[in-house]
Amino acid sequence: MAQNCEWTLNVDGSCKSLINKAGIGRILQNRRGEWKGGFTDNASSNCATSVEVMAIARGIEWAWEKGVKELQVQTDASEVIKWMADYTSLRAPNRDIIDEIKHNWQRKFTRLEFKNIFREQNFATDRLATIGTFPEANWIDHEDPPPEMDDIIADDMMGATRVRRVHMS
Repeated sequence: MAQNCEWTLNVDGSCKSLINKAGIGRILQNRRGEWKGGFTDNASSNCATSVEVMAIARGIEWAWEKGVKELQVQTDASEVIKWMADYTSLRAPNRDIIDEIKHNWQRKFTRLEFKNIFREQNFATDRLATIGTFPEANWIDHEDPPPEMDDIIADDMMGATRVRRVHMS
C-alpha cells in the first residue's frame, strides 16, 4: 500500500495472443489495504505495454470520478513507469496517452505518484485483467471483490506475495 498517499490504484493488463483478446483490471484500496472498488474491461490493443498504458489512464480517470485526489498508481509494467519519467523517444499512441496523464491528470490531483511493483505483488489485479479478456467482461464495476478473489485480497492486505511459476525449456 502507498505510504505517502491515501489511495492506491493497482493496475494490470492482460494479453491473450492465442485468442487475440486483451483486458485490463484495476483495484482501488485505501491506505490500510481495504478494497474500495475495482473494475475489469476489455482492451483493444494486443500489445502488452499499450494495454498497461491504457489500464493506467482509465484507472486514473475512474479514481478521479470516485472523488480521489491523492493517488499512488502501482503497476508491474516497469517500462511504462520509465516512460512516465522520461518519454522523449516514445511514439504515438502511447505517447499521446502518457502526455494526457502527465499534462492534464497530474495537475488535477493533489498528489499523483507512480510506482513499479513486482508481478507477484499484483496478483489480484492480474486476476481482474484476465477476467477482462472475456467478451462479456466489457466494463464490470466491482463494488465488492468477486467471491473467488477473497483469499487473494486477504493475502494482498497482508503484503503476501505469490510464487511465480517460470517455465524452463
